[in-house]
Amino acid sequence: MNKPSLLIIDDEKEVLSALERLLRKDFRLFLFTDPLKALHFYKENPIPLVLSDMRMPEMDGATLLGEIAQIYPKSQRLILTGHADLASTVAAVNQGHISHYFNKPWDNHELINTLKSAFVDYQKQLLPIKLLKQNRHENLRLSQQNDSLLKVVQDKQSKLDASLSHLQQNENNFIELYANLISLHTQDHTGHNLRIASQARCITRQLGYDHKTTHQAHLVALLYETGKLAIPQTLLTCCYDSLNKHQQTNYNQFYPLAEAIMQPVDNLKPIAKIIKHIPNHYDGLGAPDHLQGEAIPFISRLIAILSAFDNLLLGRKMPLSCSFVKAKKLIEAQVDKHYDPHLIACFSTLMKNLTHSKDDAVEYLINAAQLRIGMQLSQDIHNTHQAILLTKGTLITQLHIDKLLHLENTQQEVLLIYVHTMAD
Repeated sequence: MNKPSLLIIDDEKEVLSALERLLRKDFRLFLFTDPLKALHFYKENPIPLVLSDMRMPEMDGATLLGEIAQIYPKSQRLILTGHADLASTVAAVNQGHISHYFNKPWDNHELINTLKSAFVDYQKQLLPIKLLKQNRHENLRLSQQNDSLLKVVQDKQSKLDASLSHLQQNENNFIELYANLISLHTQDHTGHNLRIASQARCITRQLGYDHKTTHQAHLVALLYETGKLAIPQTLLTCCYDSLNKHQQTNYNQFYPLAEAIMQPVDNLKPIAKIIKHIPNHYDGLGAPDHLQGEAIPFISRLIAILSAFDNLLLGRKMPLSCSFVKAKKLIEAQVDKHYDPHLIACFSTLMKNLTHSKDDAVEYLINAAQLRIGMQLSQDIHNTHQAILLTKGTLITQLHIDKLLHLENTQQEVLLIYVHTMAD
């Protein structure tokens, strides 16, 4: 592996020689006795690690590191001082934004280990940027495909109508592709995000929100697990309650990771902000920012309820899948604590009535007890051995309901049944 680059500035040549002998094995070194020349070099060659002496004739270390922080804020800046000068150290912290300082004579072991740790911190800062570059590469590929498709559409329609229609379709295709990539990484084959998106649209429309808010709720539901793309699949394939505290902490990073990945994309900035606040608790005790009540974005409060309920049914939360009735009770028990009481009421009504939508289908994950005559299966029904009991598209009859209820009762297994409802 390449050695981390380290710029060292000290007006004493003997000190530079000692540092070179100590550090050349682990770092690629750039040595300067003149801080002005070092600053000129750094403008052309910003590198991750900078170690400067405090007292120098042309420019003190605090001023120098302050200039370097302006050139490359992500750099890790450290300082050496041979003086017990508190004021100078404070100035270096405030002006140069240093991460560590060492007194002369330094401890060799401490100096090497601290520099290595600083480089690790620097690399962590670059992770969201790396993910963003990957995302931009995929965007570029999609953009090239969109350009070729646009020519076909423009031949059949007016330029303005074709452009508007195509851009909207491209956005939908991109979001759908992105959602599919998330599902592949999380190994979800049930359409979890699509399902809660359809339910979020239904509730948002019922509450009288405009098309923009309804569309945002749809996008947030599809993309709220974006941050899981940066989390190992070994964590995602286990139910949350089976993880240890350290693993749960790493797992919970998927919300801020989603914001970091999406924030640089202008069209996704509002979505990223909403996703960031999904884990907020209604009573203000949840992270991030400890927002409380209606200070939490409406869509964040809504998706928190719908995603938690669906994850309980899928067995993502606890070792065993919850029944529809038990999962609903667990969610409702958190009213005024985790969840908005008004939206809990909307959720309870939605799940009680399995509401139709006049605009598009709403998918629900239920058990045999919630089946009704005339419902249509949106996915195959499997038993615990993955044998198909009924196929997608089947219209439910009373005979189906009776047989499935009998199976649940005799086999003591909760069937996962996917149905969609739509007004005639």
